[in-house]
Amino acid sequence: MAELDFASRRLIHAAAYPAALKASLDRLGWDAARLRRQRTEALQALLRRARERSPWHARRLRGIDLASMTEDDLGRIPPMTKRDLMEHWDEIVTDPRLSLARCEGFLADHPDEPRDLDERYFVLASGGSSGTRGVFALDWDEMAVVCTGAQRRPVRAVLAAGHDAAGGLRVASLGSGSATHAAAVGPRLFAPPGKGALALAVDRPMGEIVERLNAHQPEVLVGYASALHLLIVEGCERHRLRIAPLAVIATSDPLLPEIARALERTFGVVPFNVYATCDAGALGASCGQGRGIHLNDDLAIVEPVDGAGRPIAAGETSSTTYVTPLCQPTLPLLRYELTDQLAPIAEPCACGAAFRRVADPAGRLDDVFSYGPEATVHPITFARPLRARPEVLEFQVRQTSDGAAIDVRCTARVDLERLRADVEEALARAGLALPRVVVREVPAIARTGAGKLKRFVALPSRP
Repeated sequence: MAELDFASRRLIHAAAYPAALKASLDRLGWDAARLRRQRTEALQALLRRARERSPWHARRLRGIDLASMTEDDLGRIPPMTKRDLMEHWDEIVTDPRLSLARCEGFLADHPDEPRDLDERYFVLASGGSSGTRGVFALDWDEMAVVCTGAQRRPVRAVLAAGHDAAGGLRVASLGSGSATHAAAVGPRLFAPPGKGALALAVDRPMGEIVERLNAHQPEVLVGYASALHLLIVEGCERHRLRIAPLAVIATSDPLLPEIARALERTFGVVPFNVYATCDAGALGASCGQGRGIHLNDDLAIVEPVDGAGRPIAAGETSSTTYVTPLCQPTLPLLRYELTDQLAPIAEPCACGAAFRRVADPAGRLDDVFSYGPEATVHPITFARPLRARPEVLEFQVRQTSDGAAIDVRCTARVDLERLRADVEEALARAGLALPRVVVREVPAIARTGAGKLKRFVALPSRP
């Protein structure tokens, strides 16, 4: 495809996507034994590639017999963190043409519209739940796996309800709106001709969001759980939202029970809770019939562990989680630590699937800042200008009566005055009149007793 432009390459991959989605749907019917065999084969292939092409992983895997390796033996491999990834990125990536500096430059040149580096790779970035920046590279096939892993359970429900999805489904996403996040990029990459995909940034004025959704009439609505909540509270009550999606998918932050109930009342469908990260792709989704999340056991090995790194039993809650995505060989993550606390569920699900279940991840629902009747501001309003600067390693945003006070920890010099102006401009676009923002660089940001960084601190609710 070297001589084709991006639009032509996109159409070719979009045409192949339905077959990939069907194969992913078919795997939902696999039994536990078949899933385990598939995981073993995929794990051994991933480990071989990591040892052959990644110097950093080769050192970690030295002396391990990969031919007999199963998920039960993963404890022989030490876990890795996001800090490990960012410090050793160039030694971890398995394509020597890629480097962290080159990917950072590509992100800077293509912040809004999806584009493929070397006509093959997509570069994603996230602060994640830890607030520490991460950069990830996935090729077209890896992006398709992320999308099918997130979409297949909602699509199955649409098909079971008797709707025709043969020509693909029209999708709209409400989240970052950025080309650096998989939830915004994926639907645009694989949208079928004539359907299109709409990616909306939640920091845009609600009236504009509602107008574009009404014009697009999505059959599948995807969004941050907190953003979807804002949409039905403000969009329906103030701006006359008129859409009837066949499926609603909540992702990125916890789908609280009250938000799920409100979405079901508004749209008449049970929302799907998708557990996905920019780091490790789509890790699971709810099925609409039983409680909790079914892990994508065919796509990743998820290890909920205690404080000593030991597996926990059903009914317990993990201290942390190690994940090994099986279908992301470009930048292998082997026992990659997520700070998510998961609680495995032992009893079978009413849907009959053999995929393991965990309780809905309790993760952190970033606080939406309310400035009274004047404006309601989603955290992405602050996150976008902050994450656009790779030198910003960590940040904390504290709401003030007329704006915010922001602490940043940086790896290199940052123009704080320019950053302040960018955040104030974003707040003004969100509807806050005369916003006032203070940005200061600090050597460290205090964390909670659990070691987590609370990135957004809202003012106490007014009585």
